[in-house]
Amino acid sequence: MLPTRKEAETLLREAESCNPGPWGNHSRVAAHCAEKIAAACPMLDSEKAYILGLLHDIGRKFGTRHLGHVSDGYTYMMSLGFDEVARVCLTHSFNNKTTDDYIGNFDTTAEELRTIQEALRTITYDEYDRLIQLCDSLAGAEGVLDIEERMGDVKRRYGAYPPEKWNQNLVLKKHFEELTGMDTYLVVEKDTFRPSANDTVVQFYESVQDELLMFAVIIARNEGKYVFCKHKDRDTWEVPGGHREAGEHIIDTAKRELYEETGALEFHIEPVCVYSVTSPDNFDGQETFGMLFYADIQSFEPELHSEIERIEITETLPEKWTYPLIQPELLQFVKEKVIL
Repeated sequence: MLPTRKEAETLLREAESCNPGPWGNHSRVAAHCAEKIAAACPMLDSEKAYILGLLHDIGRKFGTRHLGHVSDGYTYMMSLGFDEVARVCLTHSFNNKTTDDYIGNFDTTAEELRTIQEALRTITYDEYDRLIQLCDSLAGAEGVLDIEERMGDVKRRYGAYPPEKWNQNLVLKKHFEELTGMDTYLVVEKDTFRPSANDTVVQFYESVQDELLMFAVIIARNEGKYVFCKHKDRDTWEVPGGHREAGEHIIDTAKRELYEETGALEFHIEPVCVYSVTSPDNFDGQETFGMLFYADIQSFEPELHSEIERIEITETLPEKWTYPLIQPELLQFVKEKVIL
């Protein structure tokens, strides 16, 4: 059983909000490659291939794990009844049907490892298993990569790349070139395709002209925990922030919004960088700019006096974001720059 294309895209966005990172766009590139190759193979369903490619790494929703993401994805998809997706969550990492040549940490429990190994023994790989294995090896976070360059990069990062796995990836590429009758890189539009989450793009800059800054967004912490806000009219969560008022310095916007939305009285706040958002759903698709801040809050007012219903001080990220394509990326950027 498979989710629909729309359901699969929603599952990926929700997963990214739980664990933001480049793996999301890697999955979109894999899905694009799978769809294009399948469309050129008469025996394959391109819609199915897209969905499998999009969700092959969905186990990363549950945190930064190596072999563990295979088990997490398999268990998660089986719990939703999507057994065909669960299968590729497991098979995509093992093009030789063995955990022996897995690249990365074996961070599973003994039970999780047994589940993976037993499943590999019983599964007979089909063309979809092979297709997602190939596309996983082609997909970078920013676009389609040369398969040997990608494997070489993995080898540099991990110190080794099993020759059997390397050779099998090349065999898979040749196999699908024989099925399509075309060069794989041409089929998947290697030189032109770039991923985006619903065409919403977040970028970061050191500076822009001050008059372009329309928003201030603050990643706030209190005693080592995140501070999130819930608007009275929504059942989702967001970080503090809002529009800049006329004549207002952007740092004053940040301080005002932080106080209004969290009740913060004593805090240290500092700018991190400029960010921009380009989305077809906002400002006629024009790039808009804001300033991203980090704040450490020491004390709060006892009550809120704004449209914010309540705040949550927590170590975990929300499952439901108000802006799932934007704010998780801002938070992840601050985590990397400020070292939270």
